[in-house]
Amino acid sequence: MPSAFTLGQKPEPNAKEYTIDQVAEALSEITRWLINDGRFQQRGVYNRAVMLAFLIHPTFVGITSQVELAKKLGLSEAQVSELVRTFMERFDFMAAHLRTRCREQCRKEKRK
Repeated sequence: MPSAFTLGQKPEPNAKEYTIDQVAEALSEITRWLINDGRFQQRGVYNRAVMLAFLIHPTFVGITSQVELAKKLGLSEAQVSELVRTFMERFDFMAAHLRTRCREQCRKEKRK
């Protein structure tokens, strides 16, 4: 499995460093999101786990778009968009591959 970070790799010069407590708190919040704040519905947990993998590193799940993700999960595109939106709003995070597509879409709309 490919890794975004390997041992011996030097951190970026301006990379922000976090304490272990901050990382633990962030992982706790993500876990809370995964289990839907304690609702523990099996399919929902699975959908969020695959969604998280897609948002962080889409090649891990072999999915390159939200449309593919919707088909893989058996959800509508609107449901997947809602999950992505709630994650982005809750964590103030937009994956680079989605950010690029968003910029491209914005450019296309400006040309119209």
